[in-house]
Amino acid sequence: MQIIKIDPNFNKKCFEILNVHRGGVNLMSKKTKLHFFLIKQIPLRAAIILKQEALSIGAELITNKDILNFKDFSDAVLLANKKQLEILSKKLNLQDFGLKEIANFIKKEFLIDNDIKIMGVINVNNNSFNPLTRTSLKDLNKKISSFIDEGASYIDIGLHSSAPGIKQISENDELSLLLPVLKEIKDIIPFANFSLDSYNISTNKLALDSGFKMINDISSNLKLALLAKEYKAKYVLMHNQSVKDALAEVDKFFYEFLEKIDYENVILDIGFGFKKSYEQNLILTKNLSHFLHFGHKLLFGASSKGTIGHFINEVDPTKRLTGSLYLNLKASEAGASILRVHNVKETKNLILMKNAFENINWW
Repeated sequence: MQIIKIDPNFNKKCFEILNVHRGGVNLMSKKTKLHFFLIKQIPLRAAIILKQEALSIGAELITNKDILNFKDFSDAVLLANKKQLEILSKKLNLQDFGLKEIANFIKKEFLIDNDIKIMGVINVNNNSFNPLTRTSLKDLNKKISSFIDEGASYIDIGLHSSAPGIKQISENDELSLLLPVLKEIKDIIPFANFSLDSYNISTNKLALDSGFKMINDISSNLKLALLAKEYKAKYVLMHNQSVKDALAEVDKFFYEFLEKIDYENVILDIGFGFKKSYEQNLILTKNLSHFLHFGHKLLFGASSKGTIGHFINEVDPTKRLTGSLYLNLKASEAGASILRVHNVKETKNLILMKNAFENINWW
């Protein structure tokens, strides 16, 4: 007999190696991963009940050591595996003091999409914050073909920089920039999913009429979402507001917008780098899996941005690749389905290596 401490990310491949009975795989797979839920301002009575119910099934509620001295509310963290959450949600659904709300949330599916797609960023302008993305009309088809060959499933076309401090152009001016682009790439459009990084209705409509399949909207314009729905195109909803409590406010923003439109092809983007502090960008990325509860795909776009430059002390956006790859890895592990990047080949290789590592035999 030999005992070996193995990687804790036990998955279905491990059950195959052990030749586990088919009936036990589903049951035991629910016990292989701990889930953590921060419950802010839980009523004292609810905390006491939740603590008792959690302990009775082998789960745990972490509370302030002085919780019994609180008269009203306190923060707590619930730790439980999937099987325990299923049992706990049924128990809590019979209780008062806000515990039904907790029951409804913890029973949600937080499904991570392992089929991660790469979106290559191409800007047909001379003012994008990262010079690597700037492309002339003459070189546009070559750049797009290169991205497709390197593994990009999406091509995001930008006509004018949306970086902070850049004066925005009129809708007519953007249309005049789009027309020659569409003429240049008309033969290559069928070979990838093209998106337009624009918040103008007329330019997006023209792009969709020309074969584009996605609207990448930084303005959260409901009219653009409805336009995407009309064309059966994907719509990227990005959060672009200043926040104090990043997780709570971004969650509320997504909830309120999705209440206005019933459309499964809405893709959520936390808006990394848009009106948020460096720390808030990392907090949102670290807890990206929270937003899976909406049941929509997540797009992540941190490539080469200022937050990376701040933490690695690099002012040149073209030299932030290592930081970009690290954040894309963590985002993909947390549930991002689409990675919007400047370095397609390197990011594709990152995902290939990630998949190989996760799928290798445990022993």
